[in-house]
Order: sequence, then structure tokens, then C-alpha cells
Amino acid sequence: MSYAKLLQTYMERSGLTLDEITEGCRAKGLAIHPTYISKLRNGARNAPSEEISRVLAEVLGGDPEKLVMEGYLSKIPPVIMERLEKLEDIFSEIKDEVINSITVITKPEHYESLEKLSDSMGKPPGELKKYLSNGANNIDKWPLELQMEFVASLIENIEIGKIAHITFLTGKKYVRNRVPVLGTIRAGIPILAEENWEYEIESPSNIRADFALRVVGDSMIYAGINPGDLALCSHTDYANHGQIVAAGVEDNEWQANLKFYIKQGDRTLLRSANPEYKDIEFGPDHRVIGVLVAVLKESSPSLTDYQNLLRVKGYLDDSWTEVITSAVTNGIRPEQLKQLVEMQATVAKQFIKKSKGN
Repeated sequence: MSYAKLLQTYMERSGLTLDEITEGCRAKGLAIHPTYISKLRNGARNAPSEEISRVLAEVLGGDPEKLVMEGYLSKIPPVIMERLEKLEDIFSEIKDEVINSITVITKPEHYESLEKLSDSMGKPPGELKKYLSNGANNIDKWPLELQMEFVASLIENIEIGKIAHITFLTGKKYVRNRVPVLGTIRAGIPILAEENWEYEIESPSNIRADFALRVVGDSMIYAGINPGDLALCSHTDYANHGQIVAAGVEDNEWQANLKFYIKQGDRTLLRSANPEYKDIEFGPDHRVIGVLVAVLKESSPSLTDYQNLLRVKGYLDDSWTEVITSAVTNGIRPEQLKQLVEMQATVAKQFIKKSKGN
């Protein structure tokens, strides 16, 4: 948030007029003109001194430190600010990657990478392994110098890319290249806990995904998602209308499947990309665990895939041809058919609502 926007927020929350703000500043020993305050609020003037920002925040009931900091940030040259923002993004995500890396790097199969990391830090492997053996959550308890050396080595040693993919020098964010394939999900533990993994896969560097699902069945074939494909998903419990989600009925042990997330009035549905499957009413026991970001094909599209699509297309064409033929035979015009369908749908909804009430 910019200095002007933050000041505007404080002013709106306070409910004070410009004159009242001016009087409040004067009472604190600061002479300031209402026009000047207005220009600060509109971004027409650069952020003022720390003293003025602090008094304004106190009069408005805002956070003085926050307004002062926004004032300093607004004076940083754009080129430097752009670089700082990139670094902030990188380092905020490095922490998660470091924590994920620790759980991997201590495994026997990655001991060679641990040796490389130790060498780059000038530490014997045994010393670093001793610290890592306590797990990622204890990194804050390491000696500060060791923490800095460890993170710096992860950044610099791009050759250990399979563990920490961080393209620091280019200013780009790191990319994770290994994601777990979820199988049976067990209650009482985090969705991404290792107990729910079947195995790990390599993910393309341009795709950000938290987990994958192995597609089973043909319920999504009309969206080009076939059995055996790997669905890469971003972990979230929220979805927007029309997104493809990973969802299921939460139980002691359950599995998530891909469906379209559909909002219809006050109803939420899970819809297949295959008309042979009925919509599923999203109930209180259903849970969304992610949204689809990409699909990895196990193999190139086959003749069978094409024939499946033709089969579905033929089913749709034949079904609608029968409906249209029947309507024409009985002298029903298109607008009349539409009205009949809408009336039938309304009656069905009322019946369902009445049944639930009883």
C-alpha cells in the first residue's frame, strides 16, 4: 500500500474533516495546512518528514510506525524498489523451500548432495547432518551464522537444483521440480503429509504445483483429461465457479477426484466432463483440496481417446436429435420448448425443497 493510500485509509477510518485534522496536529505542536494534507492524501505531494507522518498517524488513530515506513519506502528510487520487491518475493519463498529441502537432504539417497552443501560451507558433513537431523522446524535454533551460511549455500549451489531450485541471480522465483502424488488421504493429518503420498514426480519448471493426482476413470475425458494422466494441482480449499478442482467426501480414509466446480444459485455442484455422469451435490462432507493448474500426459493421445470423444459426441448428437425431432413432430417451437424445460426444472426444485422440509 502506498503512503497516499494508507493516509487516505486512516482519514476515512477516523471520520475527521481536514480542518479537524489540522486542529489536532496544531494541538500536538505541528502547524500544517489542510490543503497540504489533501495533497498528501491524493499523492500530489511526496511523503513528508518522519515528524509530520508520526503526528498525522497519531491524530488519525493510525499506526505511526507503519505510516513513517511507507514514507521512507516511497522515497526509494523505482529501480531499487523493483529489485527489493523481487528479493522480498524470493526470500519469503526460500524459507518454505529450505524447510522442504531439509526433509529431503538428510535422506540417505541424497547424502552426496549433503556433502556438496557441506563442502561449500566449509563444514564437515557430520556437523551439518547433526543440525539437520532435528528437522526443519528447529532451524531457528541454529547459530545465526550457520543459518545464514546454510541459506546462502542453498542459493549459490544451483547444481543442487533437485533440492533447492532458486535462480537467484536472474531475479526469478525458485521453482519446485518435485511434487508428491497423493493417494489415500487419511484424517487427522495435513493433506500434504508424507503419509498421504504414493510417490514423487518431476514437474516442469514453469508450473507451480503443490501435489498431483493420478487420473482414474473417464469422467473428465471431454475436457481432454484421460485415465493415467497426472493432474498437477495448487493446494487450496477455495474454488471459483468453473474451475476444475480436486475434491471428495472427507472420511477417515478418502480420495480426491477431478470435477468442475459449479455454482448454480444457492447450490454447489461437482460436474464431470462426460455427460454419462450425473452432477454431484456438494454437501457438508465434501472438501476441496486443490485446483487444477496443469495436466501431464502419460502418453500421447491415442486412437482410443479419439474414439471415446466420438462416442460421447455421438451420444449427445443422437440424444438432441431425438428431442428436436419430437418437438417438431408435435408442433412445438424452440421458445416453447425452452419454457417447458424451465417450468419442469422449477417444479423439480420445488419438489426437492418440499421433500427436504418434510
